[in-house]
Parts: sequence; C-alpha cells; structure tokens
Amino acid sequence: MIPKDTMSNLNLEISEDKLKAYLNVPFETLKGLSLDDLLEVLAFNNITFGFDSASLEAILTKAKAMPAHEGGMQKIIIASGKPPTLPKNGKINHLISETKQVNLGDDGKADFRNIDKFRQIEKGTVLAERIPPQKGEEGRDIFSNAIPTVEPDDPKLNLGNNIFFSEKDNKYYATEKGIYSFEDNVISVKHVLYIEGNAGISSGNLVYDGGVHIKGNIERGAIVAASEDLKVDGFIESNLIRVGKTAVVQRGINSGRDGNIYIKGSLHTNYIDNSHVVILGDAIVDRSIVTSNIISHGDVTLQSHRSVIVGGDICVYGSIIASQIGSIHSAQTNIVIGLHHINNRYFELFQKQLDNTLKIYEVLNDKILTYKDMAQRKKVSSEFQQKIRATYNEYLTCRKLSEKLKEQIKYYRMNSINPKPVRISASESIHSGVEIRYKNIKHLIKNKLHATTIEFKPDSLEPVYLPYTSTS
Repeated sequence: MIPKDTMSNLNLEISEDKLKAYLNVPFETLKGLSLDDLLEVLAFNNITFGFDSASLEAILTKAKAMPAHEGGMQKIIIASGKPPTLPKNGKINHLISETKQVNLGDDGKADFRNIDKFRQIEKGTVLAERIPPQKGEEGRDIFSNAIPTVEPDDPKLNLGNNIFFSEKDNKYYATEKGIYSFEDNVISVKHVLYIEGNAGISSGNLVYDGGVHIKGNIERGAIVAASEDLKVDGFIESNLIRVGKTAVVQRGINSGRDGNIYIKGSLHTNYIDNSHVVILGDAIVDRSIVTSNIISHGDVTLQSHRSVIVGGDICVYGSIIASQIGSIHSAQTNIVIGLHHINNRYFELFQKQLDNTLKIYEVLNDKILTYKDMAQRKKVSSEFQQKIRATYNEYLTCRKLSEKLKEQIKYYRMNSINPKPVRISASESIHSGVEIRYKNIKHLIKNKLHATTIEFKPDSLEPVYLPYTSTS
C-alpha cells in the first residue's frame, strides 16, 4: 500500500473525454514509485482499461533515468482509452451528367437548339451506382465504458419512372429508353419529353426518339419529329411534322400546303384547315376539314353535330362520316374512297417500271435473234461471242426483273382497293358538285342529298343510296 505521505503527493487528472489518465507527481516521489504503486492508484480510481504492466514499467524506468536537473512536477500518462474510429460515408456516383431544361425565351418559345443537353438513355443503361457506407469501430474509455462511433451517411436515390435498383451490384438501371432526369433526389427516365411554351423556327428543330408533349403551339416552319406519340395542347401551324404513332392536337391544324404532316398512327384534332395531312390510321376530327388534302388509311370521322367537310381532296381507305359534305359557296370537294393511297402509288410505280423493263426486254430479244442469225450464217470471232453472252445475260436479268415486278404489281393491285364495303355518310347533307371516285370511276353529286349514306361495294361499280342512320 502506498504510504499516506506519498499518496498525498499524487494528483490524478482525468481528461474530459475520459480517454486519458494523467498522474501529476513530484520528481522525487516519482522516482520512488513502483509498478504496484501505479496499479494501486489505477485500481483506487476504478480505471480498468488502457494500460498494461509493460507500459507502466517503461514509464517508471524512463522517469527514474531522468537527470536531476529535469526534476520538479511531472505529468505522466498512466492510462489511455481507445477512441472510436470514424466511419466512411456512403455516396452516390452519378454516371450520367445532369440534364438541363430547354430554355424558354421571353416570347414563350422553347429553345430547341439546346435539345442535345437532354440525355437520351437506352434501355439497360447504368445511370448511377451506390457506394455503401463502412461503419466505424466503437471506442472504450479508461473505465471500460464503450464509446459509440458516429453512424455513417447512407445516401440513396428515390426511384422514379422506369428505374430499377439492383441490390446485387448497387446500381441504378434504366428499364426503358427515354430522357434522363434527376430532380429532388428522384432519378427517372421519362418516356415523354415535355416542352413548355411554343416550338418556333427561330428556336431550332426538335427530333426525339420517343413521345413529345408540347404545351403551346408548333409555329409555322418549325420541324418536330417524334418516333412515338405527339401531343400538342395548342395549334399546329407547321407542315414539317413527323409522328411515329398517334397525334393529338387539342386546338387544330392550319399548316399550309407546301409540305405535309405525316402520322403513322391515328390523328385526333379539333379541325384541319388548309393543310396536307397523311394519316396511316384513323382521322378523328371534332369540327371541320376545310380546303385540305387528307390521306387516311383508316376512317375519317367528324364528331360534332354541325361538322363539315368543305373543299380540298380527301382520299380514304375506309369510310367517311360528317354532318355536312361540300358547299355551294366553296371550292370543289373531291373524295376518293376505298383506296389505299400508298399501295396504289406503289402499284403505279411498279407498273411504270415494268413498262420500261419490257421495252428493254424487247430490244434485247431482237438483238439476240439477230446475233443468232449471224452466228448460223458464218463463223463469228471470240470477241463477238463474248458480246452475245453479255447480251444474253442482260436479257435473262431483264426477264427475271419483269417477273418480280409482275408479282409486286399483282400484290399492290389486290391491296389497293378495300375488300369491304365503304360508305360516305352525312347526317345533314351532301351538296351538289361533290365528286366521289371509287375504283377510279367518278360519281358526281348533281342534286343535294339530305341525311344520306352512299355505300360502295367491291363487287359493284355503282353505289347504293341509303337513308342516313346513326349506325351508318
């Protein structure tokens, strides 16, 4: 046991964080202390961690070896706890640079010159990866109390549309193609490109491999192409529009006739005025089609009670229904019904090519007959024989081409005319002067017809006139 007079010279100091125990002792007293003395001091103060006999012996040995002139009060560490180790925070590595919104000018037009700033993502693209956190180790103070470590940050992205997070490799994948978006810690791939404002020619062009939704109008001269659906909340005034699927135009279309609007799916709009529109599906128009060229490979249906088709040229593979067709006060209204316009164009194209091929074929045939006659009358040179073979090979190629063209012509002829009955129905009237063509035969409406359905059947060249009903 440490003598009382020695004990009175020992002052134990404990750090505020309880990780250090300091012994303040006069030099002369320190030189007389033993290992057991230090262990007694530690035990008396309930210090149970952060020391060992070897380290305490080393402290005493060092102190006793000190020169006398370095004497005085000594402050020695006799116990050291273990501080907690800091964790490594987790993090998110974004592998796609952040997209920037299309800018809107003061006039409300969308700046499509910045469209390349949108990141168009393919299905299966790795968009980001999560680096998991690593926890730290807890510490222990000199009284053997555990000191907890700090919890690491573990950031995670919220999953938006078309995103899959793989627990296996901690990566975020795009499940569909579209535009990359990262907003408010939400990662997503948007299938539809939303554009606020108008699209104008001064802004540049918008070509997007996906769906497009334009909140404003498409102004005259602007090029807009969407490989999927197009929705326009306002008007379309441009004729430089290409749509891969369905088009919905809330207000209407008035684009001029220099070019054409091309829609692979169906069209739904309020009206079409002074425009050229090609629709491979159905055309559903609420109010009117006026002085326009319309090609539809489906039906043309006008829905409102007072709907009209006035002026222009309508070519439809299916049927037409409206309240009123034609007008005595407007330009001629021409309708071609039951005709698949594209197939008919191919038919005409291949027929023209066949006619030219057959002319060449006849010329080559005459040459071969001439060469044959010459070869029978006299011996011909090897060079002339080569000429005969070349002409004959050209003749065979031309014959094969003509056979293929005949097959194509047969196919497109059969698929140019609708094999089902087609109808033109008007709930109110079909005006005199309206010209209707079916199987290239013209039928001119000479007298105004009231509430009439005109039905054309593939097995008859003459139409049947029926009273209009709501099921027509």
